[in-house]
Amino acid sequence: FTSGSTAKPKAARIRHRNIVAYICSYITRSIDTVLYHITVSFDGHLEDICGGLLKGGQLIILPPEGQLDMSIFVKTINRHQVTYLGGVPSLYIMLNEYFHMLEAKGSQTYEDFFTLQRLSSSGMISREPLSMKTVSDFAKHTLQNCQMYNFYGPSECTEVATQYFVSQNESHEGQLPIGQPMANVYIHILDEHLQHVIPGIQIGEIIIGDYNRFPWIIDSESKVFHHLSSIFFIEIEYNRL
Repeated sequence: FTSGSTAKPKAARIRHRNIVAYICSYITRSIDTVLYHITVSFDGHLEDICGGLLKGGQLIILPPEGQLDMSIFVKTINRHQVTYLGGVPSLYIMLNEYFHMLEAKGSQTYEDFFTLQRLSSSGMISREPLSMKTVSDFAKHTLQNCQMYNFYGPSECTEVATQYFVSQNESHEGQLPIGQPMANVYIHILDEHLQHVIPGIQIGEIIIGDYNRFPWIIDSESKVFHHLSSIFFIEIEYNRL
């Protein structure tokens, strides 16, 4: 479901080719062990299930109580040697707080994440951005070569549209950038007249076009199908969105 600017839920339908295009550009590998911990009512579950299994990886299902108990969450990752973990910024904040609590108590019984190789975080820029502090705190409990990616994208684009690799020598402070378009995605920053803005000077809206875009949405009140190919095409110079 997506709310857009109305704050009212609308059903957004995904086609098989949307999923395939997204998974082909996703960062999971055939050798990965992926932790599935996201409810199916949130589109993030697609990256866990499809991103892992369609590439030949292994899927580990988190016990239901693990959503509320971070000790179970951590033990599941270590017990099954999970290599890939995806989530939202608040998940990494909760895990950081859990480790801080154990350190404050002087506990020597907890284990760091020695099998995690790749991490991803996705969330809305204005509501739940990923900060460098969150990444730095979490990195203290992973191997030095563990990679972190910051994703951005609305539900209409099948989970995410851009990715930013957080390097070990990251120069950014505070909120991290959303990065570059993923494969099969093109992005334009336009003003109110649908003209490209001047980089570093003007502020515009993010306009996304890709093979991952949903074909239509269903208004929950009017039950009307809105076909994106007919109402959301925008003609701009050199391209069509």
